[in-house]
Amino acid sequence: MKELLSYVEGARAAAVRRAQAAGRYERLSGARMVLAVRGTGSVILEGAHGGVERRRWNDIGPRTRLRLLRRTPLGLEPVALWLNEDGLPRDGRGWEHTFDVANERIAMLGLAGFTCTAHMLRHSCALRWYAIGRLVHACRLGHLTVVQRQDFREQFGDTWHLVQTMLDI
Repeated sequence: MKELLSYVEGARAAAVRRAQAAGRYERLSGARMVLAVRGTGSVILEGAHGGVERRRWNDIGPRTRLRLLRRTPLGLEPVALWLNEDGLPRDGRGWEHTFDVANERIAMLGLAGFTCTAHMLRHSCALRWYAIGRLVHACRLGHLTVVQRQDFREQFGDTWHLVQTMLDI
């Protein structure tokens, strides 16, 4: 959470300030203004033709989500968490571009045969957390009998379940 907060207060905030100074949000085509959030289930939006409308988050498509803005004391700001350097929301496929650019930089440094993809990063994360989960289970559950450990796994899930839950977040 510290690293996420650091991104929000650092790189993201700087990108938002640059976009505000350039007037990017005011010119954003198809922008929708978020007026209020109702828990995790719904949102109040300015209507496309005036008025207000309440929508469930699950009913708002990915393209519309990229165009959601909110008013802050410092100006307009995207609702999306992940932004490009220009301050605009990052498309879900934008990570592929990020890895392509990073791989080009690595190649320019002369590191031949070294590449990374988002899938490789996900795999590395899963493997690391699997190893950590196995260590934690061994330390915390090592004193239990085989039957007790099986009962624990049936109630709370095993290490793979932990990794799956973390990757689905």
